[in-house]
Amino acid sequence: MTVTTTRTQHDYSLAFKLAVVDQVEKGEFTYKQAQNKYGIPNMACFHGCWLAVMINN
Repeated sequence: MTVTTTRTQHDYSLAFKLAVVDQVEKGEFTYKQAQNKYGIPNMACFHGCWLAVMINN
């Protein structure tokens, strides 16, 4: 019997993260709209991880 697992973590490129954060900061999307448009499952990570990436670049 083979057991398969479903991966729930998404790996987004740095370029993608920076582009999405930039669009939100410019007011083109709200966080929720960006989540829905791009299928980002966890906005808590967006707020913490992605914004930290933006600050450091």
